[in-house]
Amino acid sequence: MAFDGYFISKLIDEIKPKILNKRIDKVFQDENYLQLKLQRQYLTFTIGGQMGMFYLSDDSINNLDYEFAKVLRKNLLGYRLRSINQVSLDRIVIFEFEGIDLIKGPIKKKLILEAYGRNFNLILTEANDIIISAYRLIHNLENKTILPNVKYEIDESNKLLLENNSTLHLDYEEIKNKYLGVSPLLGKYLQSKHINLEETKVTPVKNLDNNQFYWFNLFDTENVKFYETLSSLIGDLKVSKKVNKKPYERFIKNEAIKLQNKLIKLADDLKKHESNILLKDIADRIYSSALDLNTKASNFEGVTLDVNLTLNENAQKFYFQYKKAKSGLDYAQNEIEKANLRLEVFDDLKETLEYLDSEEELKDFAEALTDYGYKLKTFKRKRKDEPNITKVDYLGSTILIGKNSKQNEYIFSKLAKNDDMWLHVKAGTGAHVIIKGEHTPKIIEKAAQYAAFYSSYKHSSNIPVDYTLVRYVTKVRKSETFKTTYTNYKTIYINEVSIEILTNH
Repeated sequence: MAFDGYFISKLIDEIKPKILNKRIDKVFQDENYLQLKLQRQYLTFTIGGQMGMFYLSDDSINNLDYEFAKVLRKNLLGYRLRSINQVSLDRIVIFEFEGIDLIKGPIKKKLILEAYGRNFNLILTEANDIIISAYRLIHNLENKTILPNVKYEIDESNKLLLENNSTLHLDYEEIKNKYLGVSPLLGKYLQSKHINLEETKVTPVKNLDNNQFYWFNLFDTENVKFYETLSSLIGDLKVSKKVNKKPYERFIKNEAIKLQNKLIKLADDLKKHESNILLKDIADRIYSSALDLNTKASNFEGVTLDVNLTLNENAQKFYFQYKKAKSGLDYAQNEIEKANLRLEVFDDLKETLEYLDSEEELKDFAEALTDYGYKLKTFKRKRKDEPNITKVDYLGSTILIGKNSKQNEYIFSKLAKNDDMWLHVKAGTGAHVIIKGEHTPKIIEKAAQYAAFYSSYKHSSNIPVDYTLVRYVTKVRKSETFKTTYTNYKTIYINEVSIEILTNH
């Protein structure tokens, strides 16, 4: 993303003189922003849309009652901002505050920003780095734990610092992967331009063609907008509208509850049928007992009989109940299998819904839900025989992305050939991706980025994506959603994925 280590360094230089040693008067938070009011300035963190950025704003947001804001108020109100430090050129920024305790005297606390886009976090710690709380509490993810009373540890990068002319003879991938603080946008620029970044003047700019931005003009277009400050540039970026997933979440939840209740009833029926299956043995023993079948009795070998019926009639009644139980047993077992399969479907749909972000993706999702009883209320769309799949042309090959079960089956069964490449996140829910054409390492990496982005792991790092030829992929039978097994695969790890990385080609 364009909010890289160099951008952050320039931004810190810009805001430091304006807010250092200022006292926190108020803390605000809504669904898109978190603000610390430092006298007349608002130190603003973006927590929605373009996540993980910070800047100075002149305007406050409407405050909502969020838990993390409450924690910050309790711990930082009245404290003064003493320092802002970046960890080398990494996207980690430490805001250090100092307050006074009547008993303990001066107390320092830190607010640490991990500006990793969708994987961003804000961690509040004591001076000794013991975590008080965090915007995102994390337990044992990639061996990193962000929980209260645990010591915060910085993930040290093994990348190098960029030196003048050090990018000579390197391609774009080598630049962004080798040097700290270099975004894909900057890395692509440095592939052909060799400049001294330390001497480059800060000229905040936004490319109006694609809404990319940076701290100096590296865009090959005249359709740009310049800003007086980096803060005004960030403040002008539009926060993506959060899509409404609640109707789909509610439908999936309600259907799952219905299925769970159905399974409880079926389990009771199954138990009853299994008990009645034994009635055939009792009827057989009545006929082989040599008793007068026309007599009436209340009991036979400890089994209660209907005293109004003869032994023969009781035996026939038991045979009838046995036959009914036998067919009922088959029906109950079949229905239990179907209900469990349908529950798996809704589990998959729930996970799929988590990584869908756009209105268009949700429309496709809602249309797929109609197969399971969902009624389209807010929009009408003509049903198509061919699903609306995403196609990306990249380095002469075509990447096909399926974002739901129907699309996944379509690209695999109808469009893919045996020698095409198939990709999917390891042990998770996500898009099935097909590469048609050449599948060089660069093309595989790009396709894997799409597989990672449209998966339940999209907000993680170091995401494992398996890939193999289509000939080694087999559809799982007796599954209501499209599932596969595969062999002869390799695994590629995607360190970070965002819409900026996906579209940077």
